[in-house]
Formats: sequence, C-alpha cells, structure tokens
Amino acid sequence: MKSARKIAYLKRKNRTTKPYSWIKKIILPGLIIAGLSLAFLFIKLNARYWDGDNKFAFVFPDDNGNVGVTVLDPTVDEMTTLVIPGDTEVTKNFSLPVFLWTDKNLPNLFKFVFLPGMTNIPFGDRVSIALFSFKVKNMDKTEIDLAKSQFVVKRVLTDGKTGYIIPGETSGRITVYFTDNDFIKPALVGKNIKVYIVDSTGRPNVSQEVGRIFEVMGGKVVSIDKSQGVRDFGCEIAGKDKGLVKKVVNLFGCKIVSENTDFDLEIRLGSEFSKTF
Repeated sequence: MKSARKIAYLKRKNRTTKPYSWIKKIILPGLIIAGLSLAFLFIKLNARYWDGDNKFAFVFPDDNGNVGVTVLDPTVDEMTTLVIPGDTEVTKNFSLPVFLWTDKNLPNLFKFVFLPGMTNIPFGDRVSIALFSFKVKNMDKTEIDLAKSQFVVKRVLTDGKTGYIIPGETSGRITVYFTDNDFIKPALVGKNIKVYIVDSTGRPNVSQEVGRIFEVMGGKVVSIDKSQGVRDFGCEIAGKDKGLVKKVVNLFGCKIVSENTDFDLEIRLGSEFSKTF
C-alpha cells in the first residue's frame, strides 16, 4: 500500500511532466517540420539553374591539372564525371552545353557547398547538388578518363608540346550524357526542336559551333542564315517555349526578344558575341 507521501509525490510529478510531454509530442515535431519546410523553400528560392528534374552539368579543375565535367542525371539517379587531360587541344568546350564551373569538386561536399572559392554556381544549386550526391549510390557514380580511352589521342600540339587532341567531332558516346530532356522528349514523338540561327558575327565557324551545341542537346538546326552581314550586337533569342528560351539565355547570355518566329528557337549572333564565345 502506497504511503500518503509517495502518492503526493507522484501527483506532483504527473503535473510537471504532462506539459513537457505535450510539448514533445506536438510542438517539437511542428517546429522540425516548419524548419525543414523553410530550409527547403530557401534552397528552392536560391536554386537558379537546376530544377532537379533535368540533367545538370558543371566544370571543375582536379588536383592533377585535368578538367572534370560532372553530369547529374536525376531520371536514372546517376552521376558521370568526364576527366579531360589538362593538355588537351580543344575547340571551345567539346561542343558541350556547359557554362557552370567551380573551384571545388564533389568529394569534399562541405567545401563545395559552403567554401566553394571561385564559382558561378549559386548556393541553392550547390546544396541541391550535394543532396543529390548523397542520394546516388557509389555503383551509380561513374568516372570516364578520356586519356585512357579512344576519345582523345596523344600528338604534338600546335605549340610544339606533347598533348592530346580530339580526332574529329566529339564522340556520341560522350555527348549522350549532355542531351536535354526538354529537347529530346519532343524528338521521341517526331517533333524535333527546330533551331534557326542568324549569323551576323563576321567570323567563320561560330554559328556552326553554336549549332553543334544545340544538336548535342537534342535540337535540330534547320538553317544558318548569313545574309544579313556583320551587325554590332551580342546575342538575341526568340522562341515559343519560355523554358527553352531561358536555357539558351543561361547558356549563351542572350537577350530575349519578343518577336514572333516560325521556329521553336531563333537565335541571332552578332559581332560582340564572337568576341566572348
């Protein structure tokens, strides 16, 4: 039989523990959910380039003087890194649609996100990349060293030094990693994204190189028009799909013009564009 003192003690204990129990069961979970929701919203608002659904690529230097290009593919939960020898003679960027870069690579995720050094990848995108990297299994992370493959060959370069060159056009076995879902999906049902290029740069091969990048993404260049002569401007883009137009703006730094076009994308290149491309 319990003593009166013990009964009184248990009553006091119940009175003091019930409020804390209520806080633990309701308030704390609510605060955690609210905190996670705010963190998710903050990341989304600060993610400028990656929607988490399409492929995402960026360039970085590795510790051996090479250049790495990492591609994240959320449709299959895979990460692929192409290692390009630092002494490779290349034309522009292998015709790859990549414009983002960072000083830090993914193996050091803390530095990649919080101490990236020089980079043009926004904080929200870096957090999204890190979370995706955590999710992808090691067996789905692939590294392709081009120096150990047939994609590049060793030769004497134009500066007289020994290095690597790309024999011909970049292999489709490489460019397949850089196709864009927004370009590829219409093509699967016979509706290729048609790209019309007006070249007013006054320089050879610029529009062909730009066209090759569109083709790597999955578009179809239907015409390159050089009839307007040299014009002094940068890059202008018009299109029917705002999402595609935004991608071109990010990739080439074009100005959006609201003119009607008969094509899915109409890109105009001026002499200023050729100076920075």
